[in-house]
Amino acid sequence: MAPWQKGADDFLSMLTVMDPGGNEMVGLDDLARISRASLPQGERLHREPDVTVGGTDMYHLAGANGRYMFRDEYVVAYLGSVVNILIDLDKAIPAKEREHIRESILASVHWR
Repeated sequence: MAPWQKGADDFLSMLTVMDPGGNEMVGLDDLARISRASLPQGERLHREPDVTVGGTDMYHLAGANGRYMFRDEYVVAYLGSVVNILIDLDKAIPAKEREHIRESILASVHWR
């Protein structure tokens, strides 16, 4: 069985990230593909290079989230759960400042 399927409402109807033995089943490429497949209409996020957050690799999607916002999405399957960090910033904020805000948020993440 596939680890996910897209439901009639365009949202994920199932996501299994660990097998019964406790091994991760869904990698970053799969998670990014799933996320992009389930984006709301009009949201255009593109894949950026993966980032390391608190010592853990996460995929990174970025792009316009509506007319006035810019979204960064960072996701990983971690200890059997999908961990998602969404950062929505106004497009009016200069790019360098948005980058500084994103970096400061990601620098504050600590895994247990």
